[in-house]
Amino acid sequence: MPSLPGFLHSDLPDGHLTRAAIADTLHRLMTDVLGFERYGAFGGDIGGVATTWLGALHPEQVTGVHLIHPPFPAGFDDPPPTPAEQAWFDAETAYDKLDGGYSAIMKTRPDTITAALVDSPAGLAAWLVDKYRDWSDCGGDLETRFDRYGIGLTSVKKLIREARRSAPAR
Repeated sequence: MPSLPGFLHSDLPDGHLTRAAIADTLHRLMTDVLGFERYGAFGGDIGGVATTWLGALHPEQVTGVHLIHPPFPAGFDDPPPTPAEQAWFDAETAYDKLDGGYSAIMKTRPDTITAALVDSPAGLAAWLVDKYRDWSDCGGDLETRFDRYGIGLTSVKKLIREARRSAPAR
């Protein structure tokens, strides 16, 4: 699973770093470097827009796209939203008003928040815990999904316990 150019362990490319340029870079990786004739793509946030560009720019090779933050329809010829769709749009707008700080800081001061999070382990932990709490299905209680000692440790403990129970007698 490749990271986006300029993210994680990838170097920043020369030239412009537009979403379409990211899509072309990922397409070259999939076809020229890895040798796939056809492939599917997944993305969210910036990766979601790059994934959308992949599908638009390379429809012969991209078998499908899966997005967790799809762009809303914007065409003037689109039919008006159904009442259920409008209710969803209204709920998203209300949520964005409550959680808009995340998007605002990422859009307007990404270098500031990056420096703060890289410099402070406690700040990074607080940021991550806040996102896990808000974006997961834990109902606000992280311990319903994650234990105190590490994400997934409860599952490991259970696997060990079950293996001991089912071990053959000697």
